Amino acid sequence: MSNGLDRSFSDKTQGDVRSPNEVHYQAIVESQAEMICRFRPDGTILFVNSAYARARGTTAEALATANLWEFVNEADRPSVRIQLAQLSPTTPEIRIENRFETAYGVRWTLWTNRGLAFDADGNAIEVQSTGIDITERKLAEEQLRASQERQRIATEAAGLGVFEWNAPNDYAVWENERIYEIFGHQQADAPFDRRQFFDRYLHPEDIAEFNQAIDTAIQEKSALHYVGRIRRKSDKEVRWISIDGNFAFTGNGDPLRLVGVVADITDQKHAEEALRHINETLEDRIAERTVQVRALAAQLTVAQQEERRRIAQILHDDLQQHIFGAQFQLQALRNALHAGDSEQLFNRIDDIDQTLKTSIGVTRRLSMDLSPPILSASGLTEIINWLAAQMQQQHGLTVHVRAVNEVRLPDQDLRILLLQVVRELLFNVVKHAKVSEVFVTLVRVEDWIRVEVRDHGNGFSADETGNKSVGSHGLWQTTQRLELIGGRVQIESKLGHGTTVTVDCPLRHETA
Repeated sequence: MSNGLDRSFSDKTQGDVRSPNEVHYQAIVESQAEMICRFRPDGTILFVNSAYARARGTTAEALATANLWEFVNEADRPSVRIQLAQLSPTTPEIRIENRFETAYGVRWTLWTNRGLAFDADGNAIEVQSTGIDITERKLAEEQLRASQERQRIATEAAGLGVFEWNAPNDYAVWENERIYEIFGHQQADAPFDRRQFFDRYLHPEDIAEFNQAIDTAIQEKSALHYVGRIRRKSDKEVRWISIDGNFAFTGNGDPLRLVGVVADITDQKHAEEALRHINETLEDRIAERTVQVRALAAQLTVAQQEERRRIAQILHDDLQQHIFGAQFQLQALRNALHAGDSEQLFNRIDDIDQTLKTSIGVTRRLSMDLSPPILSASGLTEIINWLAAQMQQQHGLTVHVRAVNEVRLPDQDLRILLLQVVRELLFNVVKHAKVSEVFVTLVRVEDWIRVEVRDHGNGFSADETGNKSVGSHGLWQTTQRLELIGGRVQIESKLGHGTTVTVDCPLRHETA
């Protein structure tokens, strides 16, 4: 079926035989900004207006031999065919959104398809479509969907329950599944009525506060913020939640909608409680540590005085006596010179030489005790091997040193502290263990240094405090200093089975 409008594709040089009504109708169609196309279901084009032809980048005459389906995006053709097949005398018009292949690229188009003629079975045999470009709208919709999807992913990732309430009636317009997970509630259990829902699960002591928060937000037209407890339906567990939302109001100021989120903040509340407990005990711990520091400072003062007394004793009882002896030997040497006794002269010279050597030895040992040169080394193994040699030389104690791995100590204070700790432990072995050998093991474990001093001597009975008081006064001081920097000392001992002391010390200020 066709009419005079089909002659748009005929050769206009043959003369225009259209009626005035046809000419007027076609003038109206040609003036439209919308694309207009008449076609048969098989795709045969009967007519297109100028707007349609411009979209294709050609003329209406050039489209006389074209097929409509060439211009419908291939992915959309099955859907468009199915929808066009629904045209009937009782459903003469259908709107279809599909992608349209234009000369300038693929564009989304909204087509209003109207059946102009139908066969005896009611199938459309001629259709007219009017199309408008909706590409910008489709892009905006896609951006909106993407934004909504990102928001959904973000809220789900954050574990948030999201809801929208019809504020006047207190029932939910929409809520996500996380709401029900937080409350341990099955969606089929009951409708999401705000007053009933929260009254059912809120802790009885918190219901009034929640309702007051709602009423205050409405009266003051402010944001809703509420923190309280719930009792989950699924397991009766008491948990903490926060509810945050904003009301939308009508022009009259009446609440219209409430959109908000629910978060399970139980872990946060537990962390806050733990922090509160820490803060409450912090002053006590600071006071305790202050007492420890003061006690250590007092002990260090005592230790300094003892060290001065020890040095004074060495100078008076040892070095000074040797110097007095050298002075006496010089007087005897002078007498021998006057008497001309050569044999006595040489004996006196030998005595003076021996006295000076002994004095030099005393001063050298004192210097070594006060500031051992080995402390310039950064390797703990090297330092302990030096100490082992000193213990062998001075006390006859054989120290077997085993280093599991290399332990470097860039911090000189730490080198001094560990040297003092190990030296005091070895002195204890000399004084109490009654053995001739001891075993020292050095190992680094991540950012910790472990020193183990083990002997097979007398041992002793361990008390409940870990025996921090066992041993010399110097050991007590050094272990106290060790504990102040985060270290620890463990002592295991048994009568007749020896003693093992384990020293753990954190590395400080270590550089690569």
